[in-house]
Amino acid sequence: MQQNIVEIEVPAGLPEEPQEEAAGVMYEHNAAALRFVLDPAYIRPEYRYYLEFVTVGGVQRTEYLTPDGDGAILFSLPVDVTAQMTALCCLNIVATDEAGVTEQLVKCKRVNLRFSPLENTEKRLCDAYAFSVNMLLEAIRSGTFKGDKGDKGDAYILTDADKTEIASRVDEVFYGLPLEKRMRVQGSRALPQSADSGVVRRLCVFPAQDTQAGVETALVAAGENLLAAFLDSRRYADFVQEPDSNYASVQLTLKPGARYVLVRARGGLSKSCHTYLQAGTASYWICHKSNQSQSANYRAFTAPADGVCRLVTTKAHLSESDYAEILAYDWEGLGVYEADGALLLQTAFAEPLRAVGGLADAYDFVSGETTRRTQTVTLTAAMLTGDSPLVLQAGTHTAYRYTLQLPDTLPARHQDRPDVLCTCLPALPADITTPQAYAAYVEETGQTQGVLVNGRGEIILLSEQPAAQLPDWLREQAPKLLYATADRVTAGTPQQVVLPLPARSLAASPAPICADIAYAADLSAVAADLESRLAALENTL
Repeated sequence: MQQNIVEIEVPAGLPEEPQEEAAGVMYEHNAAALRFVLDPAYIRPEYRYYLEFVTVGGVQRTEYLTPDGDGAILFSLPVDVTAQMTALCCLNIVATDEAGVTEQLVKCKRVNLRFSPLENTEKRLCDAYAFSVNMLLEAIRSGTFKGDKGDKGDAYILTDADKTEIASRVDEVFYGLPLEKRMRVQGSRALPQSADSGVVRRLCVFPAQDTQAGVETALVAAGENLLAAFLDSRRYADFVQEPDSNYASVQLTLKPGARYVLVRARGGLSKSCHTYLQAGTASYWICHKSNQSQSANYRAFTAPADGVCRLVTTKAHLSESDYAEILAYDWEGLGVYEADGALLLQTAFAEPLRAVGGLADAYDFVSGETTRRTQTVTLTAAMLTGDSPLVLQAGTHTAYRYTLQLPDTLPARHQDRPDVLCTCLPALPADITTPQAYAAYVEETGQTQGVLVNGRGEIILLSEQPAAQLPDWLREQAPKLLYATADRVTAGTPQQVVLPLPARSLAASPAPICADIAYAADLSAVAADLESRLAALENTL
């Protein structure tokens, strides 16, 4: 697909008035690109460049961008930007010191981007009206608006009734329901007021950094954590030692008879303490250092008739330093949430979350689908074909090329994503079938073994293990292979999630996990924006 390149000159001197540019069609992804042509005065080693996009959905910033040999910066517009009818783009040129810290804003080039509505949206409007809303607003701006109720004159001022009528016909791609906003959460974060009446449209969990080996469980909760005040080391004195025991407890008053969820969003078992919640005569264990069967990531329970519960733990009564240790390890992510007013989402990933090579697993809890197509398979001797291995020699190194077949029960490999991840073998850049290719591979990478998946569902294994020893090696090592699949894997039942009110927080745990949430925005923001645009138009009449 050929991109539409919008060229923008960035001359030397003070910032100019915002430039107006038509940048393509709404909801297109990477179909249009901005090319900022920099004045030579702005090409310096100490200068760094980044873009900011201001839309109804919020502010987005790119990573630092690098000019090409012609002194130009090319950036493809993602769907997050083109999903809006308008966006303000700012190219920021900043001076940094040796540590990369910004010292000065050198230049800010502002561009107002406009995106044409989708064709089906215009058709829906034109079916009922002989003009589009954008044409109407442009006619008002240019002073040529006459209206469809007779000639109202060039100095006609819009009435409240006119505003209501226009608002009812505004292009629903931009102003329709629900207007979606997005935010990213790592750890705990307060939600904006615009999420008050919003239904969550998408919530994904993914690694916060490129490699997060060992993260096997992701858990996200939205709502008020009723334990938050007690899990602050400054409230250590609230814990009271139980008589004649090694336990300490703190009282928690909940709604009588209401359903709650006790959450411990951290992988692995406790090594420091016992912790459980006592509700009436029932005990709900969350950490047990000696009995693995009693440890759990979350438990649902009902508050007793009087609503009084107790969080009970060992070791917390010994010293504040011991208590701080529990906060840092055993109680990371510990919380109590109302079952009907909280969002408790969990998935156990078959492979530790990684983002190497673009193969990270990310799970959409609302749609119940994996948003990145990945599959894990354990290599076994039963998958070997009957072909004799090809022997490859490079100096003192000898490798054997084996062919294994993916089971029919597993999805096919994605044709455009040949790269793989393996627990004990590097990924081959390409199939190796000759001694010359093997020698070049050893010379370039320093590796003598490797693995890949081809388009026929075959796993090519390059190993130093001879045929007689390979089955034992596969059994002992049990190599796990992660590859990109051709089809999206559905896992879970789609659900509609409503953000809890009046709670204003979202927590993602453990620390290497991020939550990306999209929700329907408060409509007052839409109304205010429409009013301001109409007011600006009136001032031009």
